[in-house]
Amino acid sequence: MLKPRLPGLDEIEVDQGRDAEVETVLSETAVHVAISNLDLGPPVCIQKAATVKDAVLMMVQRGIGSLLVLEGDRLAGIVTERDVLRKSAGTAEQLGRVRVEAIMTPNPKTLCVEDLVIEAMALMNEGGYRRVPILDASGRPVGVLSIKRIVDRLVEYFPEQVLNLPPSPIRAIQPREGA
Repeated sequence: MLKPRLPGLDEIEVDQGRDAEVETVLSETAVHVAISNLDLGPPVCIQKAATVKDAVLMMVQRGIGSLLVLEGDRLAGIVTERDVLRKSAGTAEQLGRVRVEAIMTPNPKTLCVEDLVIEAMALMNEGGYRRVPILDASGRPVGVLSIKRIVDRLVEYFPEQVLNLPPSPIRAIQPREGA
């Protein structure tokens, strides 16, 4: 299997001194590690026969943006706040009659706990995903890896640069008033 590449961290020339050494170490420790090294927390799941209303209430109560959809104890799909907004419309009463399976993304791309963070980044970038279900060796869901968690992981390696950003990092030059 080809090792996924992360532009900027993997494209190090022959000898750039200390900067190249730091980038290599960051590349290896930040993203060339197994997903199991991240604290994902347990997956929040719902059965596919549940209603969209139930799913929305569960996401709101837990403060999350997605649920893994199960059929029995096996992953059948994923439902996100985007799915709710784009694929369902109506009153709370109407959403109480629509099943989660009608709006979920069936058979989502998944990764295993042994896969690398950089592989997750490549999959998310390629598919435009913000969340990827993580499965154990037996194929059962053990968590969800979000783009937020990956950013948090990278921030752990650049705390000074991130914490020292100005409040509005992108500033436009304001024209002067008057003469």
